[in-house]
Formats: sequence, C-alpha cells, structure tokens
Amino acid sequence: MDFFINFGILGIALIILGKSKIRKNNQTQKLNNIKILDKLLCYMESDMLMNINLKYGKLLLITGIIGALFYNILGLLMVFITVLIVTFYLVNLFMSGYKFYINIK
Repeated sequence: MDFFINFGILGIALIILGKSKIRKNNQTQKLNNIKILDKLLCYMESDMLMNINLKYGKLLLITGIIGALFYNILGLLMVFITVLIVTFYLVNLFMSGYKFYINIK
C-alpha cells in the first residue's frame, strides 16, 4: 500500500512541476560556460517537458489512488500498470530530451 501512496505523491509532484514554470536567470546564463548544462537547463524549462510531467503526473496520481483504495482486490494489476506508466514516462522523457538536444545543435 505504501507503494501506491509513494507513486501518488510522485504524481502530485509531477503535476506541480508541470504547472510551475521556471524563470530564466540571466546572470547565471551569462556565467555558464558549459554548453551541455545550458542545453539541459533549456530543456528543463521547455513546454515539451511540462506537458510530459502533467500527463504522467495525472496518470500516476490516478493509479496511486486506485491502488491504495482497492489494494486487496486489484493490488498486483495496479502494480503492473503503475510500473508500466513509470516506464513510459522515462522513455518519453529521454526521447523528448534527445529530440530537444538534436534540435538545438
């Protein structure tokens, strides 16, 4: 049951992260000489990542709530679905990061 509560909290965190927009700090951008770090910061501020966080945050929150409520009946099925959602989240995260990195070059 703690498994589902933890993923529910992760879903809430992803939703909050998707809703909040990080503002650029111009001073840190001028002092930053590392190109990869600059590209990573641009990706973290992109709308593409915001949409991924919102989509999968909602899914993780829903599966966390359903898994916690119906733990005895649907426990193993919800574990499988939650692990599948987390896997798709990571795959989409890395694929969109790679596409963003290629487009910046």
